[in-house]
Amino acid sequence: MLTVFIPFHNEERKNIGTFLEELKKIINLEIIQKFIFVDDGSKDNTKKILDEYIESNNFQDKIKILTSRKNKGVGNCFKEALKNSDSKYIIFIPSDNDIPFSIFKSIEIFTKQDLDLVMYYPVNLEKYSKYRYLISMLYRIIYGFFFDIKIHYIQAPGLYKVEKLKKENFFSNRFSIWAEMNIKLLKSGIRYSEIGIVYNNKSYVDRSVSLKNLIEVFVSFVKIFFQINILKKRKYKNKSIKIYF
Repeated sequence: MLTVFIPFHNEERKNIGTFLEELKKIINLEIIQKFIFVDDGSKDNTKKILDEYIESNNFQDKIKILTSRKNKGVGNCFKEALKNSDSKYIIFIPSDNDIPFSIFKSIEIFTKQDLDLVMYYPVNLEKYSKYRYLISMLYRIIYGFFFDIKIHYIQAPGLYKVEKLKKENFFSNRFSIWAEMNIKLLKSGIRYSEIGIVYNNKSYVDRSVSLKNLIEVFVSFVKIFFQINILKKRKYKNKSIKIYF
């Protein structure tokens, strides 16, 4: 029913042990068919830690590891995981322990409704710096205006129907993959929902705003705009239906 995708990159000093222990709470949930770990070109002992975790807990049948020699970005990792998924749905969980595992309690509700997309957006925005908050709000306004989409958080990873994703061709190799997927799906006439969740305040990810990230955001936006509003305008003209819970 569900594949859980988790990317890792140089996690040895980022409390990876704590995250993996927490992961045991959901590892045997009936709804989860398999986990796909992707080691994205780590230069430390991340891969060794993951291998030992799987072997010591006899998770060989539950967890599959994909390895990249070079750091190719979370978007590329997700696309590789998607190729290796034969489940009906796939979901992304960051290895920084950011998204609470409590979301798995309600996933079956959405799958029974046969939704194509469930977007999880943060309700505790106070955890972000004022600059990160400003960028996020501008991001939502710009995408909402140019693509005529009214949602809470365009960059939100979510629960995706695998069949829908495999019909698309995504170019993003880094974190902009979520905006690209969400926009393309929402312009394709799907059934979707938005769910607000409290992101963990003790996550380990660096949420600083960098020039490199801003450049990627701009380049990604231009590419998405060209594809949806010009190159493939006929394909992406269908209005999606929002389901409320």
